[in-house]
Amino acid sequence: MTEANNLAVQSLRRFLHIGGDSLNYNPWFFCNEPSIQQINQEKLADAIEQCATSGGEKALTEEFKKIFENGSSPHPICVIVALAKSMKASDIKVRQEAYKLVHQVCRTSKELFMLMHCSETLNQPCTGWGRGFRRAICEWYTSHEPLALACEVTKHPGGNWTHKDILKLIHMKPKTTEQKLLFCYVMRGLPEAEKQLTEGEPEELKDLLSYLHDVDAVKHCVSTVGEEGHSKSAEGEEVRSLLEKSNLSLDHVPTRFHKSPEIWEVLIPRMLILEALNCVKRLSLAGLLKKSHPLLVSKLQQKLSDPDGLKDSPVHPAKVFLVLKEYENPSLVQKLLHDRAQRRHAPSGMIRRPPKAPPKPNKKVVEALNNLLKNSFQALPRTGKKWLVVLETTPEMVSTKCHVRPIVTVIEAAAVIALSLLKAEATGDVKILIREDKAGGSANVTAFDAEPTSTMKAFLAKLTDRCKGGLVGFTQSIQWSIHNNFPADAIIFITRRSNEFVRVSEVEPLRSCLSQFKSHFKSELKVVTCGFSISKTSVAAESPGVLTLSGFNETIPPIIHAFVSGAFS
Repeated sequence: MTEANNLAVQSLRRFLHIGGDSLNYNPWFFCNEPSIQQINQEKLADAIEQCATSGGEKALTEEFKKIFENGSSPHPICVIVALAKSMKASDIKVRQEAYKLVHQVCRTSKELFMLMHCSETLNQPCTGWGRGFRRAICEWYTSHEPLALACEVTKHPGGNWTHKDILKLIHMKPKTTEQKLLFCYVMRGLPEAEKQLTEGEPEELKDLLSYLHDVDAVKHCVSTVGEEGHSKSAEGEEVRSLLEKSNLSLDHVPTRFHKSPEIWEVLIPRMLILEALNCVKRLSLAGLLKKSHPLLVSKLQQKLSDPDGLKDSPVHPAKVFLVLKEYENPSLVQKLLHDRAQRRHAPSGMIRRPPKAPPKPNKKVVEALNNLLKNSFQALPRTGKKWLVVLETTPEMVSTKCHVRPIVTVIEAAAVIALSLLKAEATGDVKILIREDKAGGSANVTAFDAEPTSTMKAFLAKLTDRCKGGLVGFTQSIQWSIHNNFPADAIIFITRRSNEFVRVSEVEPLRSCLSQFKSHFKSELKVVTCGFSISKTSVAAESPGVLTLSGFNETIPPIIHAFVSGAFS
């Protein structure tokens, strides 16, 4: 592979993982829908063209497939945006290869609608839908089995697009009786769809018709408000039985039923652990996790405490810890949201009314989340790499809040990442460095003694107790690694503000240390600098092998692992 091809592929991989061609990542960029407007379209288009030119259109296809199969990108929007740009490339072969990937990358209706939105938004002025584009969307519909397609077209994923809009634009002609029924249902409703069927056909479509009838019955069910504001259906038992009979998901349930505990009692046991985890905040704010709903709380507790559930739906401890902190501190979460809304409406002079007191956390749910946190640590995959984690241990680490997710402090975020590596890797493959200030003004860089068997609470308490030192420099870290013969594959600096790292080691000393490390161990070293309390930084932005992170949320650990494993470095 030539150097030009290497650079083109590298640039494309960075776009697919972190939404840009530089090694600077800020999770706040992906927290809002308008983020796709901020993506540098010219550089992305150049990366796609160069990758296709230097390696052929097959190279472009391989990159998309690799991301899809490995799941290394925590942001599907990055892959979908790149796919939308590829479908508008000037090279017809690139467009043809991109069309083939639509039904592989867009597995759900939500992702398909996202592709439609990106295609319309990023490719202005729009020249319309060409034959190849329409054929690719048609293949998305034909690639599904009839019942699976019925499940997708009957969901309510939200957004500006619907299946009715798409079917109007692609002019798709149904090839089977099942497709004829489903497309007529989408365009005109169930009564009109049934009229299109000839005599004898309903028997062949019995399961499909039964499914559509059940979806329609749930959609048109009447609800009333019961005690404590929770919705109670006049046909509550019927709705519950329909959900169980046809295996309907939350996307099939109208929003007016989302405060009904009976509905959640059916849905929670069928969800993946990650889906159930994402619903904890919604259930709490709706008041459905109180002691007055013991059956729902019990079902949620069983789902979160099941260690086997992590095999089908892996969840990183950082995600579980953030949900746990939010659930344990509802008043703080509500205050943060209220303050953010106040700042947003400050220019208009609008004063928002103080929010109501949130429900208190249920001890059983807290216990279940703690069990899930413990199980998620044990389920982490081993990378086989050696890690050197360098922590800032100033007293401010304990009180400073993280950017993006201010529900946690910087020292808590650092503890999650460090303990995750300790528990995942083999004994001795992870070293944690801290700085201890001694009497008389001298300082000493030492390894933090931590047991991989420690609980999160014990590890955090021990680490907090050592926050009386300062910041360890890059040169000191490399010297410690060489002196102790520890050939690390990656070094992670975790600080409050990574621009403090610049004062400790500027770009030239950093390059010199990397060369010294390479000559001693005969291997490359990946460097990750984390400034969890800042929104923007420029730490050694042009230095090879250095990833800069600003802010903290659940996407930070997978981004670090993808970078160190070489997915986009």
